[in-house]
This record gives sequence, structure tokens and C-alpha cells, in this order.
Amino acid sequence: MRNLEEISKTVFYPPFCSSELFAKFCGYLKMDNTHEIAINKPSGYVLLYVLSGTGAILIDKREHYINPNNILLIAPNTVSAVKSDDILPLTFFWVCFNGSRAKALLAGCGFNGGSYFNAEFSGNDDIGDCLRNLVMLSDRTDSESCASIGYLYLLFSLLAKKGLIKKIANLDMSYVAKAVKYINENYQNGITVQDAAAFVNLERTYFAKIFKLDMGVSPQKYLIDMRMTKAVDILRMGNVSLKELCSQIGYTNYNNFCKMFRTRYGISPQKFVDK
Repeated sequence: MRNLEEISKTVFYPPFCSSELFAKFCGYLKMDNTHEIAINKPSGYVLLYVLSGTGAILIDKREHYINPNNILLIAPNTVSAVKSDDILPLTFFWVCFNGSRAKALLAGCGFNGGSYFNAEFSGNDDIGDCLRNLVMLSDRTDSESCASIGYLYLLFSLLAKKGLIKKIANLDMSYVAKAVKYINENYQNGITVQDAAAFVNLERTYFAKIFKLDMGVSPQKYLIDMRMTKAVDILRMGNVSLKELCSQIGYTNYNNFCKMFRTRYGISPQKFVDK
């Protein structure tokens, strides 16, 4: 598996002008021919901004689904991997940074100090523009290392100004972990979000709120994404009718399954089989 640092477009020299905040490496990737990228114990914080496509990030043996406009933050020394959807490949910018002020700046933006954080961005694409300008720094000179620091401070300013990362306080995310395990093990049994909320003894609205805060997507979308991913895996194996497939992934209504599949992948399941 390829490592994110190895494919980075820009690797900055150690900064001579700042130890408070500095970029280590950054890049841009469209995962057309690469299904999985490792992020092996980075020596700094890694921020990913998803431009398009869908996929998942694997951290501590848990998969978190990721979608366009998600901003992911991975803490130093965390072992993780980004997995891309085959049909809708991920495209994203990333930057690894560190420094004596990095932790405090992140706290000011609401980062909760765990190994992973996911927030959803909406609005114009000034964060994308900031990261694009950072990636375009390619001469590895002292002047460009200083320019990279300026872009990092701009990035933090945009995160704080737009309130992209919301503070999470006093939420017991063990409920979410239990719910994710329940969904992963029972998606084929026709379960609903209400079933998952009942399993962890939470009211549905509150459950949906803390689930999205932790996972970056609603429990409904997580459940649909899980079923659609399994549907593609089964279809690739062949020798199963579409109606049999429905029952294997928890759908009792064939038309509803076809609608969800088309919404996710842009084609009907039958056309996918015929490709």
C-alpha cells in the first residue's frame, strides 16, 4: 500500500523562520488507480479536504465514511488509511503540519483532541483555494517555506471564521461505537436507524446528532453507504440475481434498492451488471 507522505507533491525544508507552525508536506490526489493510501504515524497533524468522490477512512479498526466537502483531521502518530470508492473515486488535498502552536490553534477551531475528527464544509471554496495555493509551492526554498506558513495561518483563520469544526463537549461517543458495530453486523437484516438508536437506548434525534458529530455523516447515510458498498462487492462476485441481492443487504423493496443505487452511483444496478 502506498503511503501519503511518499506521494506528496511538495515536501518543505525545515523552517528557518518559525517553529510555532510549519508545513511538512502536502499534495493533491485523484484516486483513479489507487484504491487505498496509508497514513502511517505521521510526525504532524494531517488535514484532508475532500473535493469529490466517496470512500472511508480506517482508524482504530473503525471505518468512517467520507464524502465531498468533508474536512478530516488526523492526529500525529495515528495509524490510518484512506479507502476510495471504485465507482466514485476520492479526490482530495492534504497537508501535514506541526509546531509549538499547532495544538492550541486546533483547539481554537474546536478540534477535540482525539485521534481523528471530521467536519462538513459548505459554502464557497476558499479553503480549497488556500490548499491549492499551498500545493503549488514546489521550489522547496526558504521563501516558499515561509509562504507555506502564511497559508497555514490563513487556513486556521478560515476554519475558525466559518465555524467548520464545532466543539464537542461531554458526549459519550461509546454510544456511536456500539451503534456502528450494530449496523455493521446487522445491515443485512433490514434494520433501520430507529433500531440502532434503540439498541444503544437513545432517543432517535439525539442519537442522530451525536452520530453525525462523531462519524461525519448521518446514521441513515452510513447505513445506506454500507449497503451500497456491500451491493457492489456482491455484484462483482456475480451469480446472484438483483432480487436475491436485495435480501442479502437488507432491502425488502426492490424499487427502493434500485433508487438508492442509482442515487449513489449514477447508474442502475442492472447497467452496472451489464458493464
